[in-house]
Amino acid sequence: MTMMKKLLTSAVASAMMASGAQAAISNDTVKIGYLADMSGTYRDLAGPNGLKALEMAIADFGGQVNGAKIEVVSADDRNSPDTSSSTVRRWVENEDVDLVAGMVASSVSIAVSKILEEHDRLGIISGSAASSITNEHCTPNHI
Repeated sequence: MTMMKKLLTSAVASAMMASGAQAAISNDTVKIGYLADMSGTYRDLAGPNGLKALEMAIADFGGQVNGAKIEVVSADDRNSPDTSSSTVRRWVENEDVDLVAGMVASSVSIAVSKILEEHDRLGIISGSAASSITNEHCTPNHI
């Protein structure tokens, strides 16, 4: 749990620094979107258990940062770049999501990274293995 707490602390701090503390803590909430395969091939790698781990880390962290509540939204990426892209675009444009975590399938990670870069939001890619994620598809917006 200590590792997850450190990761969460880093993620929230990064979200605040990337767009300025005021922008990241809009409406007194830091919003994290968890996007992973909840029902298919990669379900057991991250899916529902990854979401549970994130929720446990937030609870362990006290549920807030600098007085701002930490909130999680989640979705099934269905291993589809199209589904993932539209979900993340909705999250960042309409739901004020500051950071997207999860992303196991490489195709999903690449598609989502482009949107995160467009909107200057952060992403934590947790399991993708394609070398292009850190090469030609690398952005300053994902870890």
